[in-house]
Order: sequence, then C-alpha cells, then structure tokens
Amino acid sequence: MLEEGGYGVAPTSGNALSREVLTEIFPIPAQEYKISADGYLAVAMPFYGEILAVEEPLGAYRVHGSNNWGTSMEGKQFRSFIEHDLIKQSLLDDKAAEFGHEVPKDILLRKNGHLWARIASLKLDPKRHPIAADSIPKLMYHGIRSAWLYSSELNRKKNNLITLWF
Repeated sequence: MLEEGGYGVAPTSGNALSREVLTEIFPIPAQEYKISADGYLAVAMPFYGEILAVEEPLGAYRVHGSNNWGTSMEGKQFRSFIEHDLIKQSLLDDKAAEFGHEVPKDILLRKNGHLWARIASLKLDPKRHPIAADSIPKLMYHGIRSAWLYSSELNRKKNNLITLWF
C-alpha cells in the first residue's frame, strides 16, 4: 500500500473483516464516500491487520447498468474515478501519518489504473479534467514507468501490454 498506493482488492462483497478491524475503521465518512465506500475500507484495512488473499475465484462480480466502475466509461465517469482516487490518497496520507509511515509524494503516479483514467479523462473531456497540470506525454511516461517499476505482478507479457496501451 505504501509503495504502490494500492493492492488488488476484491469488491466489498468479496471481503471478510473482523469485528475488531471494523470497530477501528468505522464510521466511514459519508460525504467523501457517498459512493464506493469500499475504497475507504481498502485503504484503511492494511493499517489494522494483515491482508490475506485467496487466489482461487470463489464467486463472480455482477456488472449491471448501475455499477460505478464496471460499465462503459465516459469523461464524467473517469473524472469521478480520479476524484475518488484523490480522496483515497488523502485517507492514505492521514492513516500513514497516524501510524508513523511516510507515503511517497508520487504515489498516484505509480498506479497505472489511475494513470489510464487520467489519460482517458484528459482525452474525452479536457475542459473538465480535474488535474490541470496533466499532459498526455507526462501521463504516458508515468504509465509505462508504473508498469515496470511498481507493478505488483512482475509479469513481462502484462507489462508489455500496459506499455503498449500507454
């Protein structure tokens, strides 16, 4: 979390949390996490205990017309994705400080999923793109860099595909 800004996390329906952890984490700030409260949980959980994963799929994620992130994307949806990441970044900074850790200043530039959303937002709706300092070449550079330096999966084929996408 502190190196890459995130980790592969299942939708909330795929998580199991102890009462002790939930007591520490709750309440979830309602205004900032009106949608995607699982983002709050995903950022806060590692500060309160070990995260374990079962690699074998044990369920399925249903995509429907009301999904926030799993449907066709438009400029507005990419902006929401970016703004949600900025809110989660603030939480990560706060939790890290609370527990005596530092977060790298470029942490969002280490997440290729965040970077592709920024490119898409900038291309689809540049006038309302939420980060004024962004440029396509800068985002391309950081996207390729993130694939090779900060990917939790050291998978050459996947990293080549991410590189080609950027």
